[in-house]
Amino acid sequence: MPISEKLPTWAVVPAVFAVFSVISYQILMAPDNLNGTKNVLSMAKTIPLPVDGPESTEWDSQGGGPYAAVVDGRILKWRGDGLGWAELAYTSPHRFLRTTFIRAHQHMHSDQII
Repeated sequence: MPISEKLPTWAVVPAVFAVFSVISYQILMAPDNLNGTKNVLSMAKTIPLPVDGPESTEWDSQGGGPYAAVVDGRILKWRGDGLGWAELAYTSPHRFLRTTFIRAHQHMHSDQII
């Protein structure tokens, strides 16, 4: 049998496998909805952040938040759909300038040849 006749068979196999995978997932592996349980994940939504991050998220003991620590050193608090994110705290700008100066100073001296 020439290769040109085998090629359509090999092209159909991945498509059949994909259809079989979808059907078997829905029948065999999909979790059932149990009576009396709360399926809250389907109601989840994404909260957009105005920066890169978050590095971490937390909630306080009264259920407030979420609080997000972002890459630039700020801590943001979610105030709801109407208000969005608000800055709750931030690191001192002197801390950033000092560490930047120290790194630049160390870099200058490490490049010198004695």
